[in-house]
Amino acid sequence: MKKLLILTSLYPNPQNPVRGTFVREQVKVLEYEYNVRIIAWEFPVAFSHEMWRDGDSQVDYYRFPALVNFFPSAIPAFAWWMLPAIKRIYKEWQPDIIHVHEYTHIPSLFVLKYWLDGLPTPKYLTLHNLKSIPGLMNHASTDFIYRNTLKRALSGWSHIFCVNRKLMEYIQSFYTQTSFIGNGIRAMDRISSPSIDKIKDWLKTDRFHLIAVGNLLPSKGFDLLIEAVAILEKSGKTCQLLIVGSGEMEPRLQRLITKSRLNGNVWIHPPLPNEVVRSLYYEFDAYVMPSYSETFGIVYLEAMYADIPVIGVVEQGIYGLFEESKEALFCLPQDVSDLKDKIMLLYDNPALRKSLAKAAKTRLLKEYMLPCIVEKITQAYDNNQSINEQKSRI
Repeated sequence: MKKLLILTSLYPNPQNPVRGTFVREQVKVLEYEYNVRIIAWEFPVAFSHEMWRDGDSQVDYYRFPALVNFFPSAIPAFAWWMLPAIKRIYKEWQPDIIHVHEYTHIPSLFVLKYWLDGLPTPKYLTLHNLKSIPGLMNHASTDFIYRNTLKRALSGWSHIFCVNRKLMEYIQSFYTQTSFIGNGIRAMDRISSPSIDKIKDWLKTDRFHLIAVGNLLPSKGFDLLIEAVAILEKSGKTCQLLIVGSGEMEPRLQRLITKSRLNGNVWIHPPLPNEVVRSLYYEFDAYVMPSYSETFGIVYLEAMYADIPVIGVVEQGIYGLFEESKEALFCLPQDVSDLKDKIMLLYDNPALRKSLAKAAKTRLLKEYMLPCIVEKITQAYDNNQSINEQKSRI
């Protein structure tokens, strides 16, 4: 069985069980054909190293420090703290394939590439962040660094996989070994849980039930969602909204809930294990996440699997992958009024909710389940191996 080394800034850990769940799910499928080892990291926090077994795979999880207010400091920090550990494990384990799952591009890709380019091992990359495209960063200095490092960081890979078509189209302008694979989820049976029971007790039968899941960041648009629910409340259309997640926006969101007099109808719940969240979707009428900076949004797929309709955002995430008004609804970015209208459309039309959910699940089962995604990845592995074997015979 060949050895596959996964390097990633996205992987679940005991403190954040929902971080990079989709990478973990891919690993679980790849374990059927490969001996997998994971090196994962996050920053900026105090240095630490944890090891554990995750199924058949060993995980080495690192945290390392960098200057919070000066993002480029992560470049030398990664080189100092992470690269020696990665080199050591590579030398000891001698993998046959390296696959990097990257969210930030800086510092990981930029530092790793100078080392990876000297290795004979086939190297694959999956990009998970639309902000890898220069011009989409929020800070001028960071955008300048991205513009001047991206082509270097994205050159020389055996293949690059993108979970977003817009990102793929940009990268293909200077690197052709690139393809769109999207993201995928595994089939999962519904489970019971005390957390689910507690939330079910909170839900009232005479309300329209909305759920949203994600890190509480400004770009996720949870504040817009709360504002939309407040407008619906004033118009006599009472909703209950459950937001599952944690993050920097939580204090602001809690203040907004109180200001809007929605304390009984909006609940920000701490993160829950993925299998619990996926079983929780069944208790709700719709999934809504008005994120205006979303590369893919695997949570949309998980909600679709549970047979509930979803509302996303135009030009973000799954937009363009699922047909608008037939398989999903999409609101305009950062537009509370349009978001409110889309929720109201579902509120008033049970038949539409049912038809959207059915059509979306049909496409999901055909194109965005994990076996389909992993097959595309392993085909690229095999194609590269065949090319190398042909070269060695010449």
